[in-house]
Amino acid sequence: MKIRTITTSGLRSVPDRTFSLTGDAAVPFDVVVVTGPPSSGKTTFLDAIAAHKEVVSPYGAPPPARDLIRPGGTTAKISVEWWLDPAELDTAGLKGPSTSETVFKRQGLHGSDADPGLLAVLERYSHYTGIGKIDYFPDDRGLPLHGALVSDVVLDQRFQRLTRGPGKYASLVRFVRNMLLGTDDQSRLEPLKQLFHALCPWRTLASVNGVGMPVFHATNGLETPLDKLSGAEQQAFLFAATVVMVGLFDSVVLIDTLELRLAPGEAARVLAALKAYAPTNQWIVATTDPEIVASVPAPACIRLGDGRS
Repeated sequence: MKIRTITTSGLRSVPDRTFSLTGDAAVPFDVVVVTGPPSSGKTTFLDAIAAHKEVVSPYGAPPPARDLIRPGGTTAKISVEWWLDPAELDTAGLKGPSTSETVFKRQGLHGSDADPGLLAVLERYSHYTGIGKIDYFPDDRGLPLHGALVSDVVLDQRFQRLTRGPGKYASLVRFVRNMLLGTDDQSRLEPLKQLFHALCPWRTLASVNGVGMPVFHATNGLETPLDKLSGAEQQAFLFAATVVMVGLFDSVVLIDTLELRLAPGEAARVLAALKAYAPTNQWIVATTDPEIVASVPAPACIRLGDGRS
């Protein structure tokens, strides 16, 4: 699945208009960049997509919408036109793109409307790679190193995928440790190693130390546990382990501030590596990184705060 257009009204800092995420052939772009100066609505734009999904066809509890509504307003509206692949169209019983709509209310229950077939596709959640999903890497993401004890990781992640905060990443260490120890399905171990190395070429995921922490080898042979990696290297682990654990293919992936904790010039390379690993995803990235902005064609770049209304 991918998004073709997004129409907004009454959202905080975001102008009332229709944003096209498609090219000349009406096929959605694989990478869409959302950019603009501080407080121009970049994060709100991504938050609204995530909140819309959770109101229309939730994985978990719909998030509070009061921060999405423009000051002085009582409602905000977002409509999303979805492009579905042939298998998804078959599941939905549709013949082409379909639209879902949400009205966020400052008080009372939010309103929503969508074709039941579209909802049947949007509500599906599985870590099977053949099921497209919506996922969100917010700007307050982090890597808890204490791990998480949950009996059903898939159910736990379903409720957390579109939430904020680092808690949704607490299962990653356990997921990787168990694969390295051979106590869980190892079919995703090699893809994980390959993706992490693509994101962080100077380190390789190698083993587990005596306290259960994943260990990495540097190009010079030195070993470093996960908790001693740099912030940028831990971000690489967070992205790689999440994409592999959740099975993010044929999905819409929202990323806020991809350049978080990365050195100048690294964000564009990281995005290219993610796209190369999962080319069927649609990556919607909010950023001010000039190299990322320059990496997409002009129609694939949404510029907020440009004075248009």
